[in-house]
Amino acid sequence: MARNRTSTHARAKLCYVCGVELRRRYLDADYPSDGPLRAATPYLRMVALAADSGVDVFEVSATVAEGLGGAVGVGFDSSDAVRGTIGLAEDLDEDLRTDILAFGFAVFADIPREIAAMPNRAVGIKRERRARARHGPGHLAWHMLYSCGRDTESATFTLVRL
Repeated sequence: MARNRTSTHARAKLCYVCGVELRRRYLDADYPSDGPLRAATPYLRMVALAADSGVDVFEVSATVAEGLGGAVGVGFDSSDAVRGTIGLAEDLDEDLRTDILAFGFAVFADIPREIAAMPNRAVGIKRERRARARHGPGHLAWHMLYSCGRDTESATFTLVRL
């Protein structure tokens, strides 16, 4: 009788929507010790990932944010390369701040040209969560958060023109 051998890959957790294997690479032994995902918390991992990708993250006062959780802007550096900026309202708790940051990062990755074509070269992100997205920036944000060690039901928010 043959033995039933199972490996960790045979029981990999898969995304229920897209079927991609869900991994937290910063836990892998071969992940670089100085990699951006080695930061202490999911929020700091997301900030490090953004910085490593050339996206600037900064705080915005609650009065300036005017009820928004954040905003995604597009600019250009001295060599005309597209750069992203994500502003986060300072009065968010860390979980909401982390989720809005991931969503903003995913929006920048998804539609930088559309944002650059807007009058203010920016879009706002509302604070209220929407239902979990099955595709698009909300779904990508959910994957990024999972990879950074954050489990959340939804990382989807509403975008508004600024």
